[in-house]
Amino acid sequence: MIPTISAVREWAPLDLSSNVDATRTVASTAGAVSDAMARAATDLWQGWSSKAADAAYEHFEFEKNRQSSVIEAIEDLAETIESTRVSLASALGVAHDKIFEAEEAGFVVDDNGVHGNGSVGADGLDAAGRWSMIQDALRAIGEADAELTRRLELRIAALGTVMPPAPAFAPDEAQNSLSMFDDGYLSPEEIGRLRANLAAAGIDPSAWADIVDGDVVSTLPRGAFEYLERLYLEAGVDGVLDMQRMLVENGSPSALEAREALANGLLVLSHENIRDVDDARGGWDRLPPDIRELSASYDHLRQYDTEAHRHAHSYEAYLATLTPDEIRVVTDDPASGLRGYDEFRASFTPAAAFDAAARDREFWDFVGSADGVPGVELSTTLLQNAAARVDLVDKFESPEPDQTARPNHNAMPLVELATRNHDANTRILTGDVDGDLRPDIQRDDVLTPLFTHDWADGGAAVAHMTEWMTDDLVVAQEAGRSDLSVRADRAALGLAQYLGDEDNYRRLMDVQGENTANIGEVNPHLTRGIALGLHGYIPDLISTEGSSNWPAEALEPTNDYHRAQRIFTLVSTDAESAATFGTASATYSRILQGQFIDEGNTASAHYAGRLQALGDVGIYAAAAEQSSDRAAIESYMRDRRADAYNTNFSIVRNLVALHPATSATIGLALDLSNTSLRDMVAMPDEDSASAPFTITETNLTAGNEHGLLSHAVATRGIPDDPLISGDLLAVGAISADGEPRGLPEDRDPAQALDAYEPALRWYGVDHVTYNTRFRLGYGDIAPQVGRASE
Repeated sequence: MIPTISAVREWAPLDLSSNVDATRTVASTAGAVSDAMARAATDLWQGWSSKAADAAYEHFEFEKNRQSSVIEAIEDLAETIESTRVSLASALGVAHDKIFEAEEAGFVVDDNGVHGNGSVGADGLDAAGRWSMIQDALRAIGEADAELTRRLELRIAALGTVMPPAPAFAPDEAQNSLSMFDDGYLSPEEIGRLRANLAAAGIDPSAWADIVDGDVVSTLPRGAFEYLERLYLEAGVDGVLDMQRMLVENGSPSALEAREALANGLLVLSHENIRDVDDARGGWDRLPPDIRELSASYDHLRQYDTEAHRHAHSYEAYLATLTPDEIRVVTDDPASGLRGYDEFRASFTPAAAFDAAARDREFWDFVGSADGVPGVELSTTLLQNAAARVDLVDKFESPEPDQTARPNHNAMPLVELATRNHDANTRILTGDVDGDLRPDIQRDDVLTPLFTHDWADGGAAVAHMTEWMTDDLVVAQEAGRSDLSVRADRAALGLAQYLGDEDNYRRLMDVQGENTANIGEVNPHLTRGIALGLHGYIPDLISTEGSSNWPAEALEPTNDYHRAQRIFTLVSTDAESAATFGTASATYSRILQGQFIDEGNTASAHYAGRLQALGDVGIYAAAAEQSSDRAAIESYMRDRRADAYNTNFSIVRNLVALHPATSATIGLALDLSNTSLRDMVAMPDEDSASAPFTITETNLTAGNEHGLLSHAVATRGIPDDPLISGDLLAVGAISADGEPRGLPEDRDPAQALDAYEPALRWYGVDHVTYNTRFRLGYGDIAPQVGRASE
């Protein structure tokens, strides 16, 4: 992958010298130990001669040769890491030098090229020549990175072929691990053995990324699953908690590593895509019954959720037990009343509910402290359980004023852990819990409690369920992984169907009841996760023909855009979410303009009009929901539109990766710095349900033609007619070195049109047809569109 200028500026390569030294140390130490063993064995064999001695010597020679092969493979790996360090540093240094030379000559260097009126030095290089050299240097970095990665992978694979297989676990090893905790003291040797066992029964930390992508990892030794099963079964939930507490109390680095491995071991045991050398696999059925029950049930909490229990431990019930004199005392001294209430409440059964909730949280906090990923069945179970208990645990919040516990204390760790599994996220978002491609639960019953709960983190944990689909779509395209794109498409469609449903939309716009806060105000991080997950699916939301990732009419009927409007409105309730969707929309509009010019696809203009209208209607609806004041609504809309043109390169990069033909104009998506071009549509004069939006004709035309011209200049060069190019330079549409530029803020759009239209005619671009089809597309969403008088 060729890096951008921004990436090269920010790139701080890891100092691999320590890795090289460490790898060489391993090789030399192993070599020294092997040589010492060989010398000792040779001395022993001096006085032993028999058939048994000969057989033993042959076995020793075999093991010695295998050790030598391993040591040589480690040495080769060290040398490859060293060459990687040197080669990458050299390629990066060349790129930095070329950028520095261009900037020293007075040019501006950014992701879009070399610009400005720099001087042509003795080397004769102008802006274009310097950009060509910088691109060569960037390409060299990408090629070096790819080649060195390939060589490292080969070395690691070679090391894997000569490494001896891991020994099988002894049947009683789990009991040995448990017995270490019996006396309440863990010696360094015991911790080391426990950590070694758990490491052997685990997977390489880097393999969790493969697990997230749906890959199968088959590296566990024989007996590893049986070891983990017996360990967690015999310990039970309370035993596991005791073990992790002792490891924390020990506090040594080795003990803390063992604690993390203990948590990861449970995730390994639960995961269907982790297998051993005999193809035995993990999964839900391998988990001990008490852990399965803890993940699937909240009956131990619900038994206390009754009116009688709630009244029995209320403050009013406590006061009813006091004499008049005692009531006067607690009235005068509230602190004494709270102390007395604590004692009163402790005598009632509901106190057990607090204990049960605390035990739940401690267990799932512990498991979630590891970096692993739970299996799909465990994850879907945890998410359903979290949705069922979010309201229930509200009722266990302590009434004490200094109590910092939040109502979601019990559900939060379940969500944080379970949303790491994208297969489980897909199943919940589609209602297909068992993965047979047929919905078998009411999706809304799970999503609505999770999306509308007032989370202490603003919905950041729940956002992990929704934020990943566009990223996976990009990875799938770059890696040729159709399985990833299919999963992302299903999850994105499920989320869009949920958000676009009228009842769900109304609930999310008034989360806590009529005329209350919306999802962007209550859970802004969740709203941002929704925008991140769906921004790559804008073509589907506007029903772009031929580029849909979803089946026809899967979201809504043809020519019906109500669901898409609701989605645009929901993401407009939070500024950062609106910026994500706005940036994506602006970028995709440029993609459509490029298709109109390069492919003669007039439908692209129609789609661009739809996209503009969806953004306008969404922003207006979100603004009108929050305020009835016209000035406030206008300010809201202006701010949201401006946010769309704040550069967010990760969003632009995603869309360009999905539409590679647009890479030549990647930097042109966000150059509408002129407010008049952005504000091409005014808000309705009355209620939006009955009044039309008003198009400012000159602004709309200039905005569209600005985008068409930018693409034409970038891909075809400056018109060779000096009058036309001079007019473009005069209005600021191009720079002195011929680069397309945004129209300056002080330029009149009408003046810009006088320069744009002759240039577009010179290119052969039919701007009249584009604007006509654009207005028709806008009318698909907001049919009653008037035009401002000019």
